[in-house]
Amino acid sequence: MFQLTQRLKICRQPVGCAVNLVQDVILPQTKSWDKAKLEGLVSSAEVDAIVALPISIENKEDKCIWHYEAKGTYTVKSGYAVVVNTETNSSYLAPSSSFCWSDKEWKFIWVLALPPKLKHFAWRMCDNYLTTCQNLYNRRCAEANLCQIYHSEVESIEHLFVGCTWTKAIWFGSGLGIHFDLSSFQSIQKWLSGVMESFDTSHARQETICKLLWLCWHIWKACNAHIFTHAPVDPKEVIDKAIRDDLEFVSAQALLVALASGHR
Repeated sequence: MFQLTQRLKICRQPVGCAVNLVQDVILPQTKSWDKAKLEGLVSSAEVDAIVALPISIENKEDKCIWHYEAKGTYTVKSGYAVVVNTETNSSYLAPSSSFCWSDKEWKFIWVLALPPKLKHFAWRMCDNYLTTCQNLYNRRCAEANLCQIYHSEVESIEHLFVGCTWTKAIWFGSGLGIHFDLSSFQSIQKWLSGVMESFDTSHARQETICKLLWLCWHIWKACNAHIFTHAPVDPKEVIDKAIRDDLEFVSAQALLVALASGHR
């Protein structure tokens, strides 16, 4: 908030300034910038940037244009493209490691026996698109970037799912036999890649990653419940819910296959 207030103060009109419109700093006779007046208002670098802007010699009214389109007209498509490009290039959205999955890992996720919402969640988690406190703080949507459970460490995507004290208890009690060294932990993607590579058979790999993602899903839901309803975080409850949902989904899928076979 302090940084935002500072920027707002900078944008305010200086005390005693008689300039209200752009035309007030344009010489009407020569259709050129009034450099002397500009030098009393802004820095020399800003003066140079302003006088470099061409002024139309035609008497036409100003209009708003969208400079990302050749025709100057805004479209939802071009606006969406700008937002996506901005987010892709934003440092606070990038994982803490330069490690990135190839198409092979992503294809593995998309074919897992999971509901679409969980696959979408996995994508957002692996690419650091979830609204962790660190991401919200970097977007200036939160006053602090600390973990909302213990308020002692920065709540990065890695801290939220594997580094926090209560989530460590979840992985310890999950029965998945997944181990990690936080001192050398790089990113969620790198961690999941290591888990995938630790299994010899495709079936064991798929089954374990499904259970792992169900746990991550309920960790995320429990964190949100703690923030919005002040519900206490309970590692055992998260483990029980993840096991229940995994079994229910697998059973429902098996039933659908059986019904489909019966109608043939």
